[in-house]
Amino acid sequence: MVDSVSDSMVTLSWGLPSSANGVITQYIVQYRRLTGSSNTAVNLNSSTLMYTVTGLATDVEYQFRVAAATVVGMGPFAVIVQQTESTAPVNVTVMIVESPRRVMATWQPPITNADMVTGYIITYSPVESFASEGNVSTTSRVVTFNLPEEFVTYHITARAVFNTTLGSLSNVVTITTYSTAPSSPPQNVMVSSVDPSSLQVTWEPPPAIDQNGALTGYQITYSQSGAAVMAASTSATSSTYTLAGLVSFVEYSVQLAAVNADGSGPLSTSVVARSGQDVPTVPSSLMVDSVSDSMVTLSWGLPSSANGVITQYIVQYRRLTGSSNTAVNLNSSTLMYTVTGLATDVEYQFRVAAATVVGMGPFAVIVQQTESTAPVNVTVMIVESPRRVMATWQPPITNADMVTGYIITYSPVESFASEGNVSTTSRVVTFNLPEEFVTYHITARAVFNTTLGSLSNVVTITTYSTVPFDPPRNVMVMDTDPAMLSVTYSGPAVESVNGNITGYVIRYGGVDTDESLTTMVDGDIITTTVVITGLAPYTNYSVEVAAVNVNGTGPFSDPVIGLSGQLGPGSPPQSLNVVTIESSFMVVSWMEPAAPNGVILTYEIQYRALNETNVLNVSNTLMATIEGLASDTLYTVKIRAFTRVSGGPYSNKLNVTTLPQAPDPVTNVTLSSMSSTTLTIHWVEPFIPHGLIIHYNLFYLPVSNPYGSIMSSKRKRRQFALEGELATTFTESPGTLTNLNGSVTYSIQLSAVAMFNGQELIGDRSPAIMATTLEGVPSAPLNVASFNVTKVDVGISWERPDRPNGLITDYTVTHDVSKVYFNQSTREMEVFNDNDTMDVMATFDVIMYSTDFTDLLPGTQYQFSVVAYTGVGEGTTTDLLVSTLPDAPPSPPTPQVSKIADHTAVLDIQQTSDIYGAVIYYSVVVQKDYNDSLLAIGSDPYNKEAASQAATSGQSYGYIAGIVLLPVNSYPYSYTLGDDSRSNNREVDYDNTALQANTTYAVMVRAYTSDQLVSTTTYSYEQFHFRFSSMLIVLL
Repeated sequence: MVDSVSDSMVTLSWGLPSSANGVITQYIVQYRRLTGSSNTAVNLNSSTLMYTVTGLATDVEYQFRVAAATVVGMGPFAVIVQQTESTAPVNVTVMIVESPRRVMATWQPPITNADMVTGYIITYSPVESFASEGNVSTTSRVVTFNLPEEFVTYHITARAVFNTTLGSLSNVVTITTYSTAPSSPPQNVMVSSVDPSSLQVTWEPPPAIDQNGALTGYQITYSQSGAAVMAASTSATSSTYTLAGLVSFVEYSVQLAAVNADGSGPLSTSVVARSGQDVPTVPSSLMVDSVSDSMVTLSWGLPSSANGVITQYIVQYRRLTGSSNTAVNLNSSTLMYTVTGLATDVEYQFRVAAATVVGMGPFAVIVQQTESTAPVNVTVMIVESPRRVMATWQPPITNADMVTGYIITYSPVESFASEGNVSTTSRVVTFNLPEEFVTYHITARAVFNTTLGSLSNVVTITTYSTVPFDPPRNVMVMDTDPAMLSVTYSGPAVESVNGNITGYVIRYGGVDTDESLTTMVDGDIITTTVVITGLAPYTNYSVEVAAVNVNGTGPFSDPVIGLSGQLGPGSPPQSLNVVTIESSFMVVSWMEPAAPNGVILTYEIQYRALNETNVLNVSNTLMATIEGLASDTLYTVKIRAFTRVSGGPYSNKLNVTTLPQAPDPVTNVTLSSMSSTTLTIHWVEPFIPHGLIIHYNLFYLPVSNPYGSIMSSKRKRRQFALEGELATTFTESPGTLTNLNGSVTYSIQLSAVAMFNGQELIGDRSPAIMATTLEGVPSAPLNVASFNVTKVDVGISWERPDRPNGLITDYTVTHDVSKVYFNQSTREMEVFNDNDTMDVMATFDVIMYSTDFTDLLPGTQYQFSVVAYTGVGEGTTTDLLVSTLPDAPPSPPTPQVSKIADHTAVLDIQQTSDIYGAVIYYSVVVQKDYNDSLLAIGSDPYNKEAASQAATSGQSYGYIAGIVLLPVNSYPYSYTLGDDSRSNNREVDYDNTALQANTTYAVMVRAYTSDQLVSTTTYSYEQFHFRFSSMLIVLL
């Protein structure tokens, strides 16, 4: 043991070995610094059991070892560690006060020789070499002084002065002086043109002495002459920056300022540079001035931004369904061109672009159809017989006055029937098709002397096979004027006629009335039209038709509702409104007119921009999409409704401006760096941003995972991301994704976002790139728990980490314990060390693992540690404390009787080993008239009920005199038997009955490692974990 210690010496003492195993010839004392490698040794004679080691260093831990030797050799060492006392000031603190470089230091006196201190020296030294070092002397324990430089990290120590001797250095305190804003601008600022929309700025940082702290970045301001000043910022490590999104061929003034944590420094001198020339923007106001069946005249305006000197215009045109363009180059002063030689009734796409010396700009596009010479409104119906048809049409819209005749052509859909044509000079023709129950395509074509016009739309009709025994078919009811209905129908199929049709019966009546009227139609015409007169105007009628033959009237057809004659709408559509507005289309909605005056068949929407007017007709809807609009353009919209008779008045005009176009996709998306948790992405802004880009959306989706479905769920999915993917935003390239999982492949896309009138315009996404994070070390295993814990066994289970960061190869489970316990045999405290390691191989699809540890020490707390490994290395450890169940302690040493009186005896109880668990208490058991049979293992004579029965029968009995709770002040512990004291501190009364003179007693002491005690019921040795020792007492 250590008897005494000072700042420079330690006095040791020791006892004789428990077993000398011969004649001790000497003792060997060795000592060294605890962190050193070599020992200093001293040999002492065999009678020396104390030694003082001198000349030691202050405030240093030393290891001391003592061993005994015989003529055979040296025995094992006893080891102890002791630290010499310190003369250094303690609790040193330093803080900034009053100004960025002024500090106040405080401390407490040394623990050793504090009354001998005559002063203190405070020393400061910079961590980096460019600043100066120094010291401050004082006799107090508080001192305030200025450090040499701002924003410099200093190491500060305190040392006591003992007259002319210096004490130990205190612990090192680190402090950094505060900073101020930079005092000079960046140096050597240069600006050069990169491309038509970019300027590159380069510079060097301010002199180090003027930076006044760590730079956090640079502020760049730039502007056109007379325009608003714009700003950009970059990191402190940058020495170049590209100003993007500039106007082409314009002079810009550029200045820079350095920035640190305290603000921006002064601006540099302005540098002026001009952006490069670019291609022009799209020509404005492209429109069709006139159109015929073979030519189209186009006109256009100057581009909104020439971006240089326009050298020419390029006009291209092609069929809308074609693939190649015909091109015409025009001089820069031409703003109109007529395209000739076009095909009749064909849609063409026309494109116009402007060009500078840099190249051709984007095209303005318009689609126009040449006028048609085809007949319109062609209809065909079956009449008179199954193969007889009647065709009707209207003249062509173009050159109708030049028509000299018409050719009606029919061709079967299937090849087995013949085709042909019919010529006529009227607009109605009736003819027989070749076959019954065959589907034909029928078209009409106008004849202009010897020239044929365009083909009309195709009409499909199927001839009848036989006349059915059914009601007439295709019953249609149409109004003719406010008091009439036109009923059109076709005859039934032939096989159900049972003879020739002689006529038809038409039955009709008002839907909302009980009237029922009929009219007869004579003849066997298969298809006919009958006009019913004398009706109420604009009223719904139910109409049925039946065929009649010589045998009578057949079944009526299903009722068909017809509305008698209509008028044009009396009011315009209501509530014209824009539902959606984008850069190239708008969605408008409206309500029906208040006075429709009939069934609204179509709506005519007229929309106009500048001098161009367009019309869109829609049916059966109260909403329409107007497409093909120019971006950022004012349109005037109005609408009117049509019945079968005519159109109504227009609504009030609605002025709508389309949105600018969203940015084009970003380009050149690349991966520049990666780690196990980060990916850094670079990209190039859109070629045409269509406005000021405010930020970029970056979308990333994990597409492959080599270690199952364990993925981080901390990151929320952005509102604009797709299902299953994550998203974030960056204001500029590059952007770094963080908190990713290791060894996972991500699909990455970007889109640019511009702002217009407070609304975000989101561009299309870039093509996806794939990037895989590096493999990293795993996080800590989850849910580490114990199971099947016994006295000597512990099972440990755990689950795979939530962030494996790669393929887990194996797990290591270790346990460690260092237990100090009392050794009963040597009567000394001893140290028991126990540690073990278990390796467990990992399997790809297994989440939960377990392993078992055996041969452990009872009643001992172990620390179990579980860690996972990937190919990169060891991850984070999860620790768990587990205590094995206690076991019965060793038998206590035999107690000694130190004093006997008439009715009492003093019992000295010795300390029991706690190697199998901490001893909680001792019980003292007394047996009168000692009898071996009554002390047999398994018997229980030590409770009140058993004692009472034994006394009644005249037998000797045993009883519990009392309980000794631990801890006690010292050993041996003296317990007095027979003083009639009662122990009531464990919920059971025990009688320490006075002893009888001249009587033999057996006294037993039991040790307990479980916090339980026998009551009046029988107990078992195993349950309560005790052993006992005995001592006979004879009272005379």
